[in-house]
Amino acid sequence: WRRSRRRSGLHFGDLTPRGLKTRFPVSFVQVSPRQEPCFYSTVPPQPVPPLTQTLQGYLRALEPLLPPEELNHTRRMVQEFGRPGGLGQQLQEGLERRARLTKNWVSDLWVQWAYLESRQPLAVHSNPAISLPRRDYNDWRSQLLLTHNEQLEALEYMRGKPLCMELYPLLFSSSRIPGPKHDYVARYSNSRRSPTHITVVRNYQVGRAGAWLFLCANAAVCLPPVTFSCRVHSEVCPACDIASQRMFRGGRTEYIRSPTNQALKFILAFDDRTVALLREAVDAYSELTAQALRGHGIDRHLLGLKLQAIEEGLSIPKIFMDTAYGLATHWKLRTGQVPTNTDSVMCFGPLVPDGYAVCYNPQADHVHFAVTAFNCCEETNAETMARTLKETLCDLQELLQPTV
Repeated sequence: WRRSRRRSGLHFGDLTPRGLKTRFPVSFVQVSPRQEPCFYSTVPPQPVPPLTQTLQGYLRALEPLLPPEELNHTRRMVQEFGRPGGLGQQLQEGLERRARLTKNWVSDLWVQWAYLESRQPLAVHSNPAISLPRRDYNDWRSQLLLTHNEQLEALEYMRGKPLCMELYPLLFSSSRIPGPKHDYVARYSNSRRSPTHITVVRNYQVGRAGAWLFLCANAAVCLPPVTFSCRVHSEVCPACDIASQRMFRGGRTEYIRSPTNQALKFILAFDDRTVALLREAVDAYSELTAQALRGHGIDRHLLGLKLQAIEEGLSIPKIFMDTAYGLATHWKLRTGQVPTNTDSVMCFGPLVPDGYAVCYNPQADHVHFAVTAFNCCEETNAETMARTLKETLCDLQELLQPTV
């Protein structure tokens, strides 16, 4: 465990490779561009989940977070929203109509709401950083070649299914242009001659490399960060892991809610060393993961219903003005798996000022974690989080090791 680093208002507590360099390399090399993969038509459209299923999942997600009286109040509100012929059904039909007429019913809404309308700085809040392991190079050309090859490590399949490659032409050929109320994306890949170069920086000089990256999510590793919030803050907080939706055309991401009733039971009985409860917690999380990968997650759907009401000129439904929804979407813990075949580690900022972000990279015999928290919050401490996370993982290892 390395000592914490303070940069740009963030507090880092992380397990990172030794000898990481913080300078940015720069140079000239010409590399043949790779043919752009074409999986546009081989992936299905993203489905609109059934309304009743999402509302039931929302109530289940609230159970570990709310006391019984507040949960009953919210349950009545959800039932009114989802009744036959009610407002929920009207908005659901609007989303289903949107799904028939557009490439993806939620991605444009999500990008506009989560990114382009955000007025927060891109660094930390939107753009991640990555630390790469130290390597020995013969010259600067081998450095640049490695950078080029890293860009080609495209995740084209997941669980045997092709993934949408629609974002690839935009990865190095688009720019986010600032605006007073919202930004917009300028795209340069639709011209007759597609871009064939990227810019690489080394020793404050600019070079070019011909080239044409991405992510996904997991189960048992997400329990220790949730356990941490109980051990240190004596509460189960709203927490999410990031799952890919790129098995659908134009798909982006979905949240998997880590706190479940099963996870809460395991956490409360943690000192009893109950493997059966751990298995139930992992199984529950795995089912939520499978549900998200089928396009049936609840959070993008709920957001889509809210934004559909705004688009139709309606008042925001009471279900989204409820304090329970505000609590459930105040993500105090964000986790994300970024697997690579190297000892690299990515990091990003928390979603809320009093939250944590945990990015992890599982390897064959170890896992790299990067933990961040904002310095402005006295309640959070990334170094304490990282230390307790390590202790929790060691406790889990002891729990799972067979007794001799």
